[in-house]
Amino acid sequence: MTTRADIKKALLAHTLWRTGSAPAAMASNLPRSVWTDAEVAEVEAWDPGERLSLDGEDLSGLDLSDLDLRHVGMVGCNLCRADLRKSDLRHANLTGACLEDARLNGATIDGTTRLSGADPGATGCADLTSSRAVLDALGGDTLEAQQDGLARAIAGMGKG
Repeated sequence: MTTRADIKKALLAHTLWRTGSAPAAMASNLPRSVWTDAEVAEVEAWDPGERLSLDGEDLSGLDLSDLDLRHVGMVGCNLCRADLRKSDLRHANLTGACLEDARLNGATIDGTTRLSGADPGATGCADLTSSRAVLDALGGDTLEAQQDGLARAIAGMGKG
């Protein structure tokens, strides 16, 4: 999967998996032998979908904005320069993902978003708001990180 259209198509099956919208007969305590023919047909035709895994994919530079990426696996994914603005990343697994120059403005990132080992790269995310969102989710001190970055920038000004 390398295009936005491919990912949007795969997200349809993923949404079925995530929402668990199974036929009502499957949730009942009645034995299958008492189900109506219509209930049996509905259960047999039901496709439960599957969890979407983009683990290890190169999604660098892709427009993934405004997508519901809840519960999507993106372990070790290359998201450098990817546009994730306004995407929902709750429960997504971005462990070890590259986020250098990624745009995350308005993305939903919280304590359920797995970011351990995520790499913001040498330049960080595309802007301060995006970098702050990732740092907050990792439990870092944004003020300390800003001061460290400013100190490194000032130290670098005297070189070259």
